[in-house]
Amino acid sequence: MTLLPRYPEVEIALLSAIEAVGGKARPRDLYAAVAASLHLSEEEIQRRLSDGGNAWETHVQFTRLRLVHKGELAREPRGIWEITAQGRQRVASQGRVTIEPPPPPLPLDEGKPHRQVQDHLREIGEMLGYHARVEDRLYDRQYDVTWRRYEYSVPSSFFEVQHGGSLDSARDKLRHAHDNCAARVCLVVTSERDHEKARQGLGPIQLLRAEEIARLHQALKKNSDVLKRLL
Repeated sequence: MTLLPRYPEVEIALLSAIEAVGGKARPRDLYAAVAASLHLSEEEIQRRLSDGGNAWETHVQFTRLRLVHKGELAREPRGIWEITAQGRQRVASQGRVTIEPPPPPLPLDEGKPHRQVQDHLREIGEMLGYHARVEDRLYDRQYDVTWRRYEYSVPSSFFEVQHGGSLDSARDKLRHAHDNCAARVCLVVTSERDHEKARQGLGPIQLLRAEEIARLHQALKKNSDVLKRLL
């Protein structure tokens, strides 16, 4: 298993990222920028802990606690990470890490975000060579999207899109699919609030943001001709 960067490396990268956006930022706006500055792979960024949490985000959160203890990040306000004068002094003395701003999140259709994510997942599956179905009923349960390797085979991937509604119900359906089909199961959330709530008790479930799905969909569409020649 690939080890994540040591805390001192992440500390200076995190301080640089916060300073680059004006001295304070929400955590969710920093994870990708810090990972990019440290040249982490997608596998390293997406790796899960045994409790289902994201290993990289947890690593950055512990780094933030170390910096608060050192007086280089402010303890308050809640939900905002702010650099202190001592933190700026450290960046100046150790050298700023170059931070490339992450791409802006792709907008979702405000009227039908749930359906838009379903359509993205269906089209991604089809571009990757799967038989993709929307609102597929299986085992007395209806799933937002499924992917099958063959038209009449058992699905190899199940997706639930969470836009309001019950997180517990979505997780229960996905666990049922995993246990009965040994399939990959993914929960896609459309809000940061649901992302934070859903991180607990994931087990085998992969947690993704709707904007990540939108970005993947956009990238695959741009390269659809190459995909057709490969698959």
